[in-house]
Amino acid sequence: MTEREEELQDALEDMVDQFAYRTTKGRRLNQNTGGLSALEHAFHVLGWDDPHYIKGRPDFAGCDVKICYEWSRGTGRWDGMYLALCSDHLLAAHRNEPRPPLREQAIRRQRRRDMGGLLR
Repeated sequence: MTEREEELQDALEDMVDQFAYRTTKGRRLNQNTGGLSALEHAFHVLGWDDPHYIKGRPDFAGCDVKICYEWSRGTGRWDGMYLALCSDHLLAAHRNEPRPPLREQAIRRQRRRDMGGLLR
């Protein structure tokens, strides 16, 4: 996959992660299209089933903390990085606790930010 193709895939996954419906079935987190055609198309392009189960996905786009499988509840700065974080990690960032390891997708996204924090 070229760098441009990887960037496009990351962008599509970020959009799906932001707009897809989030549900939990048992202890499994999933995203689904809710019957919306744009999301159905995005799931098809990504090769995802509907629903798309999240747990265990290495590029999970909920909380950006590597070992966390909770849905992101907001964004915040933590050690100079802009991150999507669950409630617990938002609180940890607010308390200036040490930042745990992050998912690769979050690190790649951070590399595309300019000095002002905007994505390039």
